Amino acid sequence: MQAKQIVARVEELVKPLCEQAGVSLWDVEFEKEGGQYMLTVTVDRPEGVNIDQCEQVSRALDPMLDEKEFDDMPSYTLCVSSAGMSRRLKRPEHFQAFMGQTVEVGFYKPMNGMKQIEGTLAGYDNGAVTLEVNGAVIELDKDGAHFVSSPCPDKICVNKGIIKRAGESAVCLPQRVSVRIEGGDSEIDSVTG
Repeated sequence: MQAKQIVARVEELVKPLCEQAGVSLWDVEFEKEGGQYMLTVTVDRPEGVNIDQCEQVSRALDPMLDEKEFDDMPSYTLCVSSAGMSRRLKRPEHFQAFMGQTVEVGFYKPMNGMKQIEGTLAGYDNGAVTLEVNGAVIELDKDGAHFVSSPCPDKICVNKGIIKRAGESAVCLPQRVSVRIEGGDSEIDSVTG
């Protein structure tokens, strides 16, 4: 079985399991990472996913993957996790869910000398992605870049001046990310969220 076939079959099997656990399926990936294959099932729920829901899906899916149809599949690790605050946008429904929100775009090949940009997701039509970036509207091909939802619409609130000094905190909506800047009085050492 090829990776695409594995992903398609696992999607078929896991969708009803997700519904039973009260979550929706965000994505399935089968990739080699550092010499080890990872079968990653990513789930979502508007009010957040808890560990019990991930465990429920994992425990129900695991014996299904031991069936004969998966015998020629290489050794792998199964991981069921939440989509998290910052998530990869791949499918049309992913783009629709984040319409009007800030996304980060990483280009596979630099575009106008840039490897990544950030903008507001303004449209999606059959693989064409429209972004508003600094007042300009640009159109990108979904397959020429990877798109990730930004965990905070204000770029961790620092660029907009909401957080000005180390020790200040903010909550960025709509994704409800709590952000705290840590460091000395004059310099920011790290951002935690």
